[in-house]
Amino acid sequence: MTPSPADIASVCTLPQLLAYRAARTPNSEAYRAFDTTSQAWTSLTWAETAQRVGTWAQALAAMQLPAAARIAILLPNGLNAMCADQATLATGCVPVPLHAIDNAGSIAYILADCEASMLFVSHVEQWEKIQAVGTPFPALRAVVITDGGASLTAIPASGDGPAVGSLVQWLAGAAHAGSATVPKAPEADDLAAIVYTSGTTGKPKGVMLTHHNVVSDVKAVLERIAPTVEDVFLSFLPLSHTFERTGGYYLPIAAGSCVAYARSVPQLAEDLKTVRPTVLVSAEHAGQHNVMAASWACALDFAPPKVTVVLDKATRTRELVEASGEFALQLPTLPMAAMTVALGTDSAKTNPHKLQQHGVELFHAPGHATPLVQGCAAWLLCRVISEPHNQQTYDLFIGEVVAAWADERVFRHGHWEFDTAPDALRTLHYVAGGQFYATGASVTV
Repeated sequence: MTPSPADIASVCTLPQLLAYRAARTPNSEAYRAFDTTSQAWTSLTWAETAQRVGTWAQALAAMQLPAAARIAILLPNGLNAMCADQATLATGCVPVPLHAIDNAGSIAYILADCEASMLFVSHVEQWEKIQAVGTPFPALRAVVITDGGASLTAIPASGDGPAVGSLVQWLAGAAHAGSATVPKAPEADDLAAIVYTSGTTGKPKGVMLTHHNVVSDVKAVLERIAPTVEDVFLSFLPLSHTFERTGGYYLPIAAGSCVAYARSVPQLAEDLKTVRPTVLVSAEHAGQHNVMAASWACALDFAPPKVTVVLDKATRTRELVEASGEFALQLPTLPMAAMTVALGTDSAKTNPHKLQQHGVELFHAPGHATPLVQGCAAWLLCRVISEPHNQQTYDLFIGEVVAAWADERVFRHGHWEFDTAPDALRTLHYVAGGQFYATGASVTV
């Protein structure tokens, strides 16, 4: 078991973060989830969480996987996803969180690309669809079906594929085999996750994050936002997103707050807008202009207002942004879904007429050269804040918002009014594989 640091400042890794929390407030509520069998909400304290994670870690240790083995987690937000992630971290392995509703082809690509040694998946049907893609997985040793139960017929490993069994069978087998030595705990510079992009502009790309990266982010957030042990977080954004992993998962551990896992995905417009909206990025330089779709954009600061957006080096829009020092973000609406997908998959480098081909209508705000896209719900004009290291290393651009507009039918008096606006003005939030969520009904807490 990982020793508990004396204080949050001494925490350097994610296993240390959980150990710190379990030692500090062992009897406080840590997690709350709905049990479909009993049709009731169940809870875990921090001490119970540490104990359950320890059981999973023992089972992982018994697998004798290679050092820093990649463990793919294709699970919806919930206790099983949390335990799989924490047990992976505790054994020095590397979680690869996957979007629970991504398509089989994308999942197969990621499993092969990261050389996953193990896969956690909810249903056997998901694994069968992944297998049917035909991609070889030479590193894959085992597939654990969390919702399979003891009745699932276990399949031993063979030259044709990995061992397949239920979570119940996997944990029972480890318990029967006896206590295994848990590998050495990770250090700050070891990998804490490989998070893949959604693949809107090509094959998904794995972003490698160290424990230092993640813990530093958590500590930085704590300096600006101070949740308490009385707070309850509602987890609904996928744990395959770095925002949810940091703000909705690891931050509550640091603060001792409870995380309640939503039974479905609420359409919370205000939250989703600042977490992971789908935006259209436009730019212009020397008479040339372009528009692309980007899923990795979020608010950064409020005074002055700043945003971040990820722009791949291979895109024409990035070249225009770098040359002009300006860009615009805009929120596309429901009728623009097909156009948004097309703008994210079609490159101006190979199709210079893509804007005309996909029916994009542009306009300019008085006094500004950057083009804006007709039909959106809101527009932000931004000036690039030069950060060469971030731009070259992470494709991450920071922009200061210099002007903003919104359709008054959907945004008034500083608030979104989706409940009273026409459905056609609902904004889009990209998931994966051409699937979007349209902003839904408001929820008041």
